[in-house]
Amino acid sequence: MKKGILLLMVSLFTLTSFSQTEHMKFMGIPIDGSLKSFCSQLKKKGFDRDPYETRHKDSRIYIGEFAGHNSKVFVYSDSKSDNVYSVIVNIPSFEEDIALNIYKNLKEMLIEKYSEDIGVREYERLNEQFADKIQEGKLKELKWLYVKNGDDGYEVTYIVLPRPTPDKITNELGFITINIRKDYSLVYKRTEYNVVISYSDIQNYNLYHDNMQEDL
Repeated sequence: MKKGILLLMVSLFTLTSFSQTEHMKFMGIPIDGSLKSFCSQLKKKGFDRDPYETRHKDSRIYIGEFAGHNSKVFVYSDSKSDNVYSVIVNIPSFEEDIALNIYKNLKEMLIEKYSEDIGVREYERLNEQFADKIQEGKLKELKWLYVKNGDDGYEVTYIVLPRPTPDKITNELGFITINIRKDYSLVYKRTEYNVVISYSDIQNYNLYHDNMQEDL
């Protein structure tokens, strides 16, 4: 009996430890740890520091190839804990049609990749199983993928990834957004159409948000 209880406690401890160390990934790199450590791994992927970036304590800009496109990668960390919480990829274009085509292709590839990991049916099953609690407002409805119109008139696609831990169905692992942002280039004196892909780790983003609130 004691042996069974001990095994159960070990299993629960292992499950808890695993869920706490799960993090969203960018190009296979966990979005976690210090800014220096994350950027060191990014350099191994072939990215170089942007020589023209404005230096900040809590962010870095790198240039390199992402999904076959010349890109800028912005890495953000919490200034208090130095913990990375978000990575944003910017793919520039001066042609709207080209940007729309890049957006469409990358969106389809993201959905194809992560639909296998998550499974839309699993979301539907969990939403049905906990329908009463969702209706009462005790649990949030799980949304894997949704699209809305952005400020520039272009659609924004959201992909939400849950933790693969059965007892934490409402605890997301992270989220990805992809959209087109229209900017004016002061260097080239013309409009830019940037495809922007954002990867955020929920756990570290919440820590960053909490630290920010302490200052208010």
